[in-house]
Amino acid sequence: MYFGDDCIINDKIRIHQPTIGEILEYGEQDYFSMVHMITSISSDFKPELTDMGFDYEKITDIEMFYIATRNFGADQTRILFGGVDFSKLKMIEQESGVLLLYSEDSGVKIDFHIHAMMMQYLTRLHGIKKKPEFAANQGTKDFLIEDDRQKKRMQAKKPFESILLPLVSAMVNSEGFKYNSKEVRNVGLFEFFDSVQRITTIKSSQALLQGGYSGMADLSKVPKESFNWLRDLYAKK
Repeated sequence: MYFGDDCIINDKIRIHQPTIGEILEYGEQDYFSMVHMITSISSDFKPELTDMGFDYEKITDIEMFYIATRNFGADQTRILFGGVDFSKLKMIEQESGVLLLYSEDSGVKIDFHIHAMMMQYLTRLHGIKKKPEFAANQGTKDFLIEDDRQKKRMQAKKPFESILLPLVSAMVNSEGFKYNSKEVRNVGLFEFFDSVQRITTIKSSQALLQGGYSGMADLSKVPKESFNWLRDLYAKK
């Protein structure tokens, strides 16, 4: 992932890691909107699913993927999945009761395990963390649904704000980042996000050490790993 290699799920599904430049050509707002839809879980669409007559707590991740990709043809997802057309997938319940997404045209099959591998890669690549929400009772569920509806109405009124622009601007003007504004277009998304985290970690570690040496900060309660800028950024805590 760090070196930008494609993620090969199986002989039919290969996920391409886009560069910063490829995302800009696709359209940043459209790209991250598409990624949000593809990686969504039912808790992300509580009011929408309710309006469709579904209980969001009972929709599985693979069912949510099927619902979210009904209008995603190959052109919309080509930047990630090449020619795979998710809009042509049909949901089949096998004799075992397990759901399978299948396309007669391409032979693409997505079961629980394949979907999980796809989501693991995409969420790690984009730094997305998913947290399912379950209500203790119907009153709480109704509140969560309406609260989410109001937040989305407010968000819809706000103009789009670039995710990449402030990060690119900060990195090309940061010590330690080896790419200029032209070269950064060819950097893979994971390497870029990793650079943002690593350079932030280096600067934070250096500031802690300088504060400790100067006597301006009490570092006795600071975790030892905070001083190690070589630490694993993705270790589970």
